[in-house]
Amino acid sequence: MGQSNYPQKALKCKSSMTEPFGQTICPEFANNFCVKEIMGMNAIAKANCGRTKYFGDTYNQKSGKCELRKCAAACEESAWSYEFEGITYQRQRFCCNYEFCNAGGQTRPNTALLGVLVPVAMALAYALASML
Repeated sequence: MGQSNYPQKALKCKSSMTEPFGQTICPEFANNFCVKEIMGMNAIAKANCGRTKYFGDTYNQKSGKCELRKCAAACEESAWSYEFEGITYQRQRFCCNYEFCNAGGQTRPNTALLGVLVPVAMALAYALASML
């Protein structure tokens, strides 16, 4: 029997390119993160969803935005702009690493990011309180 490319404790994620349920077991080469990329402001038309350089995007009826959900070996949360047919669009990537974490409307923030944001928020709150 051939060796399986799916680890015993493989991460399970939502996937835009998996039918009919949109779920996948992450293969060994992409078993570290569930990724969700969404269109930001100025969402692309439904007819163009999946036609840009971001193959695999699917249209979300609830949000009215193009989304890509997949497994990945590495992931960096970020936001960027790109152009399609003369219009500039925004795109945002969310990363998480627990079962189907890229399924909902939002993903849980990266804990490393929280480690930075929480102390900054606390320092600002302290500074504001001391001004009163």
